Amino acid sequence: MIEFRDVHKSFGDRPVLQGLSFHVRKGESYVIMGPSGSGKSTTLLHMVGVHRADRGRVLVQGIDVADAGIEELTALRQRIGMVFQGGALLNWLNVYDNVALPLRETRSLPEAEVKERVEEAIKLVWLWSDREKLPSELSGGMRKRVGLARAIVTRPEIILYDEPTAGLDPAMSLQIDHLILDMKRRLGVTSVVVTHDIPCATRVGDRIGIISGGRIDVEGDPGILDSRDPCVLRFLGHGSIPGDVR
Repeated sequence: MIEFRDVHKSFGDRPVLQGLSFHVRKGESYVIMGPSGSGKSTTLLHMVGVHRADRGRVLVQGIDVADAGIEELTALRQRIGMVFQGGALLNWLNVYDNVALPLRETRSLPEAEVKERVEEAIKLVWLWSDREKLPSELSGGMRKRVGLARAIVTRPEIILYDEPTAGLDPAMSLQIDHLILDMKRRLGVTSVVVTHDIPCATRVGDRIGIISGGRIDVEGDPGILDSRDPCVLRFLGHGSIPGDVR
């Protein structure tokens, strides 16, 4: 479904991805973790062609994103939903119109079908009674849920989540995690989740990959976060590790 093969990416003289390789299976929820600045969000943006690899291959549903032309890339993006860290809502549009936006901008659908899809998506995230509110009237958790509704309204095959629980209290984080799992169960989507939130990672992830030095250092099921692997211990901030005298 998604595969990175020895991907390198630098911004100016600053290398970010340095031989990044991993794959995500169809229908899987894959979590990417790592310290700030390690390239997690950059990795997501490679999947939709916002960034192009300097070297290596990024394959999404068999399409080499780095070499894709604009028409092929546009068609691929229409099969991918993305939930941004801050929601990325348009402040002058209410909940309903924010969710309807991708259908109106990228699809030629009759308004009756737009209404049906938007209503379905908003109800899936429990916000139908709030559909006429502006983003400024919503809590942080509600804005995240609107962002998720907007991501699923196009009925994508892949959903990318960038820090979906950042800034939320534990109760709202748990709600967002349940929504991610619900989207996977109901819609059969493949999910890639970038997060620092360990409870989120263990709840939603089938597999977790931890980035360090621009590549995946350790990968496995959520149980790896309980391991004594040096990369895991460094990421979790346990300081020195057994045998490390530096």
